[in-house]
Amino acid sequence: YDFCEGTCDSLLAISEPATTTYGTFDIEFVGICDDSFVLRAEEKLDIETSLFEYFNSIEECETNDQRTVSITLVGCKNGLGRFHKNTAPIQPLSSFFSSQCNRLNLVDRLVQRGLPVASARVLKETLHDCSAFSSTCFNPPNGESPCCGVEGCVCRHDSQSLCVANQCNIDPDVCCLLLDDEFTYFYPPCLFTSHCKMVEALAIFEIVEVDFGGLCAESADGELSLEQTDDLEQGLLTYFVKEEECEKAESGVTGLSTSIFDEASITIVAIEKSESYEIESVTLIEFLESDDCVETRSATQRTGGGAGRALQRRKTSKGKFQRKKAINRRRSASTALESPRRSLQQCTTEDLDLVTILNDQGLKEVTDVGVAPPQALDCSEGTAACSSDEGLCCGSPGCACARVSSSLCLSEKCISDEVVDFCCESNAGDYTYDFCQSTCDTFFAPTMSYETFDVEFVGLCGGETTSVGLQEKLGIESALISHFNNLEVCDDTIGANTVSVTLIECAGGRGRFHKSAEVVSENVDSSTGQCSSQGLVDHLGTQGLPATSADITEEVSHDCSVFSSSCFNPPEGESPCCGADGCVCRNDSQSLCMANACSLEPDTCCMLLDDKFSYVYPPCLFTSHCQIIEEAAVYEIFEVDFGDEFCGDFNGELSSRSIESLEQGILAYLENEEDCEALPNPRFAGRALVTGTISVKIPEGDIGTVSVTLLEFIESD
Repeated sequence: YDFCEGTCDSLLAISEPATTTYGTFDIEFVGICDDSFVLRAEEKLDIETSLFEYFNSIEECETNDQRTVSITLVGCKNGLGRFHKNTAPIQPLSSFFSSQCNRLNLVDRLVQRGLPVASARVLKETLHDCSAFSSTCFNPPNGESPCCGVEGCVCRHDSQSLCVANQCNIDPDVCCLLLDDEFTYFYPPCLFTSHCKMVEALAIFEIVEVDFGGLCAESADGELSLEQTDDLEQGLLTYFVKEEECEKAESGVTGLSTSIFDEASITIVAIEKSESYEIESVTLIEFLESDDCVETRSATQRTGGGAGRALQRRKTSKGKFQRKKAINRRRSASTALESPRRSLQQCTTEDLDLVTILNDQGLKEVTDVGVAPPQALDCSEGTAACSSDEGLCCGSPGCACARVSSSLCLSEKCISDEVVDFCCESNAGDYTYDFCQSTCDTFFAPTMSYETFDVEFVGLCGGETTSVGLQEKLGIESALISHFNNLEVCDDTIGANTVSVTLIECAGGRGRFHKSAEVVSENVDSSTGQCSSQGLVDHLGTQGLPATSADITEEVSHDCSVFSSSCFNPPEGESPCCGADGCVCRNDSQSLCMANACSLEPDTCCMLLDDKFSYVYPPCLFTSHCQIIEEAAVYEIFEVDFGDEFCGDFNGELSSRSIESLEQGILAYLENEEDCEALPNPRFAGRALVTGTISVKIPEGDIGTVSVTLLEFIESD
């Protein structure tokens, strides 16, 4: 079938592994990578990012069908920088949001990032064979690893772009490593990836009981104050961490350090690969006072009738703590890090004096302690420990929590499903743990903004009707997205990233549009390219549109909460909240579909342009949602009698031409029959297809015959 040729060629080309290339190249620098230049992690990222944008710009300007997906600096000395580079083919789905061609040269890009570069000359790139048994894959020379990211190949170097290009999952597992003991990610884009979430979930939970001598609660009801609880938890965390370090120092276990550069170069980042679990948090589960504490408090309250005693006799106060141990993900101390990880040390008796540690923490009344051996918990979902009202397994996926500690909130980034309600608890904006505030504010803040705006055009929308061709509509919307994205790059106070623009009216020299944008946190760099001086008319001209003037005259923000009028009852002909859960959709566009994974209600993103099954919005072609829609089908067997004059060839079989004529003729008949019926077949009305957690409703009458295929032909006698 000729009409399959283009699709099949594209499919086979995309799946061909040779289309991804792996290269190494050098750059002659003046100003960096010399004896006076100190290369730290920040400078390394700036150099890699500048090169990444530089190559992508060249590829965009030349309309190349390849894009650079990662740049990794592997050497920087004697005025020469050495880099690994991965390039991948453009997928059809990604081409719509391609950036504008920007011919800013490499030196300017480096200088814009604060690097003292006077010149930079890119030398010829060498491509590598990264097949499974090639020497470049499993035994590359000079301490390099150009095939890092290819399954089974050696990885000795890493970079932010290399991690992102591989969904933060490479071996060894360096993409999920931490910058410091505050659980700051070395590569922030990996923070919420599924792989790093899985790595974070690898943990051991234990119960540890500790005797505290005569430590008494400050409150009248025998409960520890928040300050006492925090001091206990922090003191014990310090003690357990020191105990852990001392055990490593005495055993000589230091982990495997992997240098990011070869031995002849300056070591920039050393990675400690230790499969051991390390203490991340200590959380108080229960505190029971000693008899002396209870009797003292009862004596002071006796004039009021006595408080009674609910506790069994005990000589010392006792605390039960949850201890969480997780896979070590901290980077070792090195010249690249401003705040290195905790280091191993030679230990003395004083280092492990828990009484002194607790006294220094502010608990002066503690004079003697006793720590029982830890008891491991089974915190898999469904176990008694996991569902315990005490919150024994708090922090383990799917388990109950009763309270949290500051260290547990740190370990869980404040917003894991299990701890978010506790760590993000606040009183009039005053958070229990200050370090959680920005994370929690971002987590609970609106993630999208919705606006309607008008544009006064000269040269567009000049007619009296809203009739606009599909390509012209797409061009106008694309130009506006580029315009807004450029403004957002140039002005980092905007705090948004426009993801969709939808034209809803175009007449009388005026265009009316809906716009949706991702709200960006103040501490997140949303820049996706270089700031350009182009105005809206320039962006329209790039799309081939004859606009000589374009002024945005009005922007109105909408409340798209589920019960707002903008959501469920917008003005006639408008739907500014389309894409927000439960809101009305009357207008659609390619960008709106892409921003919502091609899943809107009603289901307009998967519509076809013609009977050739061409998508109105081509980027939706291979999306999972539209694939589900395509799979929503009813298959039927039916028989047709053709009389006694219709015969096959000499062996009773129909020719291929006869078969195709039969199939096309019956298809045309069935389509005509459906067109003539006033009502749809009730068997198909309101069908629902459920795949996994995705439910797709097929509106009444939307199932029609799309194919007829001959299965068997039997001649008359």
